[in-house]
Amino acid sequence: MDNQVQVMWEVSISGAELDSSRRNLIESIQLDENCDGSDTCTLKINDPEFLFIEDDIFVKDATVSVTYYVLGDTDYYQFDGYISAIDINFPDNGTPTLSIFCLDETHLMNRVERSQTWKDVTRAQVAQEKAQYYGLTFELTPSYAGKVESTITQSGETDIAFLERIVNGEKPKLYMCKVINGTMFYTEKGILSDPVETFRYKKYPWAISSFDPKINKETIPSEVTASDISSDKTEDSTTVSPSDVEAQGKTPLSSSFPVHLQTWYNPENRLWEVYNPDILKE
Repeated sequence: MDNQVQVMWEVSISGAELDSSRRNLIESIQLDENCDGSDTCTLKINDPEFLFIEDDIFVKDATVSVTYYVLGDTDYYQFDGYISAIDINFPDNGTPTLSIFCLDETHLMNRVERSQTWKDVTRAQVAQEKAQYYGLTFELTPSYAGKVESTITQSGETDIAFLERIVNGEKPKLYMCKVINGTMFYTEKGILSDPVETFRYKKYPWAISSFDPKINKETIPSEVTASDISSDKTEDSTTVSPSDVEAQGKTPLSSSFPVHLQTWYNPENRLWEVYNPDILKE
């Protein structure tokens, strides 16, 4: 048992840490950290006594905080976000189950579909304006040399989906737009030294799962505005098209997560193991 790993974890909802009775109902915790878009957390819960169903998880902008770390390690991972969607199932055995899907801080950028146009700006300037709108600090890579574009258009997209699209259009270098602890980072992508991992607690058969939420807390009204924030001129003209974008306010898709290797806890030998889900057979 020299390779045994002990993982400690805590969960808080709406600022209150879960007591032991609620902790024992959590069947699995799935955390996905992505370089593009939102970090996500999914809690799978068995709730025979309706402790969660009758709780305040359905209120608007209910916050979620999940912390986990390996015992004896100084590093830890913390997810802070909001409950975005809830799937409640009442099966034949009479024990209700919940799937609580959570988004990080970008939840607040995922509730309104907007249409807006900017003229004679760089993509980073547009991202900075969005950051200011949400009260976020903006941090741009000092070496950024994006070209000034005559037109950039947001057309019926949530702000987070729009930002993902424009940052993915940066050339020739690859960039990412990421919100972490109140700061929007618009920076070059680095090469990961380690593969992206997904940690699960008591999850069998340790495979990526998806669901169709019945309670979606992402509201999608529409806004149409125009904005000119620079008078610089350029010969280049680019209109960004949203045709190939999935708005994140719709049903969350687990298949979009860039997970290549996954770590799971095997209760039979009580060890953490790593496998490649691409070769997993149903």
